[in-house]
Amino acid sequence: MRKDFDVKTACMHGNPLKPWKNLRIFEGQDLGRYKLLGEAYLSIDFSNVAYFTDTGRRWDRRYSVKDHSPGDLACGAPVKGTGELIGAIKRKRYERLYLVVHPNRWNDLGYRWLAELCGQSAKNVGKAMLKNREA
Repeated sequence: MRKDFDVKTACMHGNPLKPWKNLRIFEGQDLGRYKLLGEAYLSIDFSNVAYFTDTGRRWDRRYSVKDHSPGDLACGAPVKGTGELIGAIKRKRYERLYLVVHPNRWNDLGYRWLAELCGQSAKNVGKAMLKNREA
């Protein structure tokens, strides 16, 4: 990747069906050894940061199996939708905010939007089953 891009940071990604968390790859590692300034989760002090992710095409973490910040602060309490989140941001409800956004989920209306909606809805059924099994 570095042949084509100036890589400065890394971010773990994962699969809710796998038993491991990819974040563990960098735990205890000197990121400088890999010429990285930081990792998107390990290098942030989440003790006073509100964390929101659009995982599962929702902001309320209902379908987040592994996508959580360390600590998951109450100040990052789930919101009901994008409009509520935008309003909270505009009102400066959060002093520090961490947003995880997947651009493919924000298509214009049309075929791509519908395909993303249907595909993610099917995945969410499986995620809900996983979460219920873990509970």
